[in-house]
Amino acid sequence: MNSMSSSAVQPAMLPFGSLGWFKRELAPTGLREIRTAIMVGGTVLCVIISMALQVPEVTLSAYMVFFISQKTKHLTILIGLLGLIGATIGIGETLLLYKFTYGHPELRIPGMAMALFLGMWLSRVFVLGPVGFIIGFVASYGQSVAEQAPSPELLVRGVLWIWVAIAYGVAVTVVLNSLFLPDAASAGAEPPKPKSLFVPDAFTNPAHVHFALKVTFAAMFCYIFYSAIDWTGIHTAFITCTFRCNAAQGCAQDRRLRDRRSTRALHHRFSNAAHGNHRVARRRRRLCLCHRRLGCHRIGAHFLRGFTDRVRFLLQRLPRLCARHRSR
Repeated sequence: MNSMSSSAVQPAMLPFGSLGWFKRELAPTGLREIRTAIMVGGTVLCVIISMALQVPEVTLSAYMVFFISQKTKHLTILIGLLGLIGATIGIGETLLLYKFTYGHPELRIPGMAMALFLGMWLSRVFVLGPVGFIIGFVASYGQSVAEQAPSPELLVRGVLWIWVAIAYGVAVTVVLNSLFLPDAASAGAEPPKPKSLFVPDAFTNPAHVHFALKVTFAAMFCYIFYSAIDWTGIHTAFITCTFRCNAAQGCAQDRRLRDRRSTRALHHRFSNAAHGNHRVARRRRRLCLCHRRLGCHRIGAHFLRGFTDRVRFLLQRLPRLCARHRSR
């Protein structure tokens, strides 16, 4: 009974979306308060600087605070440098594309979609994923500002201002994290160095292509929608689609380690209750397999779907049972 009610493994069994699950996910941790204050302060500082100095594209500067901020100082500085490199390459790619797409929407929109697709795909398969993400985002977003520039000269200036907005947002984020984020504890063993620029399943796993297609479709749908109704004031919808997918990808990477631990905890928890009970043993194997396949964050949804299927089956059988009862 003690092992069944152990608090060490109980969080793995919390249903997804329940009150206990929210309390666990929103519980204050070691650096959460500091990182939250850094993100809020960096966003406010970017808005104040952009409004005071009249720097355009304030949304990009504010988004950089969330994209560049990482768990440690060294990782934040590394992502910041990679972001600057990717932004510079993306600006050059945008100006090169405009040599062929300026004044030709039938070429610009497909080129914009292809640049975004390649960037999202590289963010999954490239070892330096943030570089691919920033290159694809900057190249595609730079193509989306063509309608706002009445002349080629103003268009080039607007594209270059995109680099300025990204660069100073990255600088503000790196400085704040370097000043206020505590030093991370030294890790025991260094991770192995990659042998290639691409992940092992870069060209064999279709999930990478599916991810890039979904992000491209969502972002391009938003762009075509607000362009069709002539409402460029909601152009942040395009930015939100791309940056939100990157945040979800990072959360998925963090969940993999947590899911492995939760699977081991589930196995240990049910093994103590399966002494000679074959039904419990089968349920344990089925639950651990479900947990490994779906992940801890979707177990509650999986059981809820199974529960609704059983209720639907009972409702279908209910009239037949009632008729049989009346006949008796």
